[in-house]
Amino acid sequence: MILSALALSLSWPSSAPANSNPECITNSTQGPPPTFIDSTTCGLYYVLHNARFEEVNAVETEVKIAYGVWLPTGVPKALVVLFAGGTGKTGLTGDATTHVMTDTNNNFLVRSAQLFAEGGYAAVVISRPSTLDTDDAAI
Repeated sequence: MILSALALSLSWPSSAPANSNPECITNSTQGPPPTFIDSTTCGLYYVLHNARFEEVNAVETEVKIAYGVWLPTGVPKALVVLFAGGTGKTGLTGDATTHVMTDTNNNFLVRSAQLFAEGGYAAVVISRPSTLDTDDAAI
């Protein structure tokens, strides 16, 4: 169901390709410390609201899933779905209304999402569900 919703969002006519800039595709040669690729400003931020609720600390809580989208300038060759390993933390934050992404974490796949878009692929990074708020909650 989640992937179906993401596919619908990607094909929606109002989705515009994210802007590319050198920060999103190039490691810095300056340092120390070196600056790694940071695809945050080139991605679009979305939140999938689910009809499912879970009890968190005795409170019924809506399960939400944040995801980021990086689009190529033309028609995508394919969709690449990127999952962060371990606990699934992606650090994706932003404004779900304007789709401006404001932060991501230092995960290799999350940082490199724009490289997939530069290669002609639509890249989607899916964060873990909002109800998994502890570091030991592996997905």
